[in-house]
Amino acid sequence: MAQMLKNMMMHGTYKNHLSKEAMKENFEKMTAVFPDHKVAVNDTWASVIKPDSATHDMIKINYQLIGYANGIATIKRNTEIIGRDLSGKTESTMQINASTGWIKEATIQSNFHGNPHIKKDTTDNKPSTIQIEGSASVKGW
Repeated sequence: MAQMLKNMMMHGTYKNHLSKEAMKENFEKMTAVFPDHKVAVNDTWASVIKPDSATHDMIKINYQLIGYANGIATIKRNTEIIGRDLSGKTESTMQINASTGWIKEATIQSNFHGNPHIKKDTTDNKPSTIQIEGSASVKGW
């Protein structure tokens, strides 16, 4: 499994996704959670991100402000990744300091699946099926 992931990261379009410039740009896009207009509790907003021009992948993100107290915005985020080789969904709830934009706390649940084309040491050249599930908790200080 580790070798398969390494091969996936070092070949084809995935190599472009993992360049220093692409990682910086994608991180900036994924962490820009505040809308460009004022919202009230229970309001929703959305964005669509195209990670890079090398693929037709798209990330659809729906946000909802579910609470606001003492300068902390609680935002629910549902992300759908639609890609040629990999797709899936992520659900997260984040507590964000509204004045700094820093995450105070977050919980994230992810489920991705797909058939990425990975260069293997065999001659069959069939795509490998991959399933990724995970959860994470983030706490700021």
